[in-house]
Amino acid sequence: PRRNTEGPALIDEHRFDAMVEGFYSAATGAIEWNEALVPVQAAFGTRFTALQSVDLEQGRMLQLVHGGPGADAGALDYVRRWHELDPRRALVIQRPELLTDRWWHCQESFDDGFAARNPFFRHFLQAHGSRYLSATAMQESPTVMTWLALELPASRGPLTADERHIAERLSRHLVQALRAYQRLRRLAAQALAGHGLLEAFSYPMWLLGGDRFVYFANAAA
Repeated sequence: PRRNTEGPALIDEHRFDAMVEGFYSAATGAIEWNEALVPVQAAFGTRFTALQSVDLEQGRMLQLVHGGPGADAGALDYVRRWHELDPRRALVIQRPELLTDRWWHCQESFDDGFAARNPFFRHFLQAHGSRYLSATAMQESPTVMTWLALELPASRGPLTADERHIAERLSRHLVQALRAYQRLRRLAAQALAGHGLLEAFSYPMWLLGGDRFVYFANAAA
């Protein structure tokens, strides 16, 4: 591993709390997920921090959100072409157990010799100043997996031992936040279906809670 010359400052509890708060705020809809990733980018000194959801059966990218200044151009290039040529992505789709509920670090599978030969490493990552990737994932269903990816500049090197410890602590909160996010999305979908049914009635319809709070009223109401 290269000496960390441009790595971030020590990740203290204040920074850790900011990352955790961001995850839960995004899960409950208070902020967008790309906003929640900005403190992660700052704390770990990543070039690019992303949440990516993938269909494991077809290998399709279902969703990609990212945080970090100056990452938009790289993200667009990645979505348009390079994600299909990313050997790291191909490996974790084939072997999701590598990063499900644990951290995986790309140098464990792709050494410098491979990086020097592979077109993705040579042409895409080098163009954007990246080399190392650390990632962890949650499997939402048998066919869908969402992972948090820390794309690290070549100049700062891979995660240090202390940073790996912080990342492991952080991932436990991420999993809980993602599970909460999925539950809220399911509840919202159910609510929208119910609202559609009430809207179809031509006479006034209200949806009230136990405390008589009006949660929905159709157009006639």
